[in-house]
Amino acid sequence: MYNKTRLILFLLCLCSMLSGCATIFSAKTPFKAFAAGRDLGVAVFSPDGQTIALTLRSGSDSKLYEVNADGTGFKLLTLGVKYVFDPSISPDGTKILFCQATNGQGDICEAKIDGSGQVCFTTGPEHDYEPVYSPDGKKIYFLRARELTKYSPIALPAWHEIDVFSMNADGTDIRNITSDYYYRLHSLSVDPKGEHLMVSASGGRMHEDWNSMLLISISNPEKYRVIRPNLEKHREKTLFWKHDVDYTKIRNPRFSPVGNSMVFTWPLNNGLFIMDIESGAVNKIWEWESSDDQLSLMDPRFSRDGSKIIFNTKAVRQFRGPYEFKYESTLCIVNTDGSGLQSVSPQ
Repeated sequence: MYNKTRLILFLLCLCSMLSGCATIFSAKTPFKAFAAGRDLGVAVFSPDGQTIALTLRSGSDSKLYEVNADGTGFKLLTLGVKYVFDPSISPDGTKILFCQATNGQGDICEAKIDGSGQVCFTTGPEHDYEPVYSPDGKKIYFLRARELTKYSPIALPAWHEIDVFSMNADGTDIRNITSDYYYRLHSLSVDPKGEHLMVSASGGRMHEDWNSMLLISISNPEKYRVIRPNLEKHREKTLFWKHDVDYTKIRNPRFSPVGNSMVFTWPLNNGLFIMDIESGAVNKIWEWESSDDQLSLMDPRFSRDGSKIIFNTKAVRQFRGPYEFKYESTLCIVNTDGSGLQSVSPQ
């Protein structure tokens, strides 16, 4: 009788432990992979938040797709185009900008929201990328790299000598906004009033801060300031001390389309953060908790009403060699207060 009682208690404890483990595991891995072995690129909401435009890459091929926010209606938008990336939907929801690459050199193109009527606004030897519409839809801002070169004998060739450019929404009147020949620029966005640009910069006028988030006045580009989030409370802790904040590792700053906030990622912390631009106050709204190796770039984008953020996670399932990885990507949506986390799984 004593042994039987011990056995029953043991089984009850075991069931309790397994139940607890299942709860913990599901909390840490609540998503299904979007497309195993494929690299999920930038995803953006339509103005009404009902549909999502995104890119998927497989090998040397990248296409533009559309899917409803609930995962239904997954369909291809770009036909006959080999490599597409960096989608951006117009404020009225009728058109979509994207980059089309040929032999590693990108051009800015536009199509109707259904993928028809494609036209390219830029051509030539430069590499143009990350196009975004102004809030009123009358302007397009983009990044232009002028030189494909190696800055180190052990590095792969990459595009450098980069600046911010603008053009009218019909592709006319292309002109440069900055003239600093940055080593690297990425994460271009426009504030809700159309007065400032934000970008992550390396080199150029920022030699003293190798990686910086810059807030640039469109009317007076020489008037800029470095954005520094207050990450003190999020510093990595060890048993005896806190590590210093490495601001050079902050990535993907993007304006909210409403208010005065921005989103950014901090790969060292595996976190997705919201910041008030004026005060620098920061809240972490999501943290990657998987034990898998990952590239925590996430590429976050706000919904048009500023209430949600869409982002992706990229777990590295196989390392094939230098600069070659096999990804497993997940597309996620979360409210800006960190609630309502969900994944988008096309049906």
